[in-house]
Amino acid sequence: MSTKERDAWQNAPVGRLYAAARVHTMPEMTDDEFLGALVTYDFVTCFPHVGWISNWSSDDQYPDGFRYKVLTVRHEPERKIEVVLVMEEANGNKIERLRLDVAAEAFDKNVRSLVAKLAARFKIEFEEDDLSDVRTADEFERRTKELGWRDWKPPLNA
Repeated sequence: MSTKERDAWQNAPVGRLYAAARVHTMPEMTDDEFLGALVTYDFVTCFPHVGWISNWSSDDQYPDGFRYKVLTVRHEPERKIEVVLVMEEANGNKIERLRLDVAAEAFDKNVRSLVAKLAARFKIEFEEDDLSDVRTADEFERRTKELGWRDWKPPLNA
């Protein structure tokens, strides 16, 4: 795929990716769910990898609170990992701060470094969730439920 084709795909509504507490196959998603998507797992060529979620914090810019999430999609057989850095505000709004592709071999060095820098800069801690062995939507649902991804944890000031 050329750079121009990749950029067009990534910027098109159908190129947006989806990850949330619920996993849908693409045909099951409503337009609103799809357009609000951050990462998508199709469990054929796109799988969850390792993700991080920070504790809640606040600062002058976000006095009500914020937290960061690092979402990942492992693309097979390309052996690349898509990384999406999202900041979540206390009201539930999510702001995509960064999206990049990393070679699987460089993932640990680069993404763990990013997480460490975020932790130091914002004085937050991250929980790491390794989902790299998940191969089906049912397994993803089970594991994310066990991890409490559906549980809302209110910010410090709530």
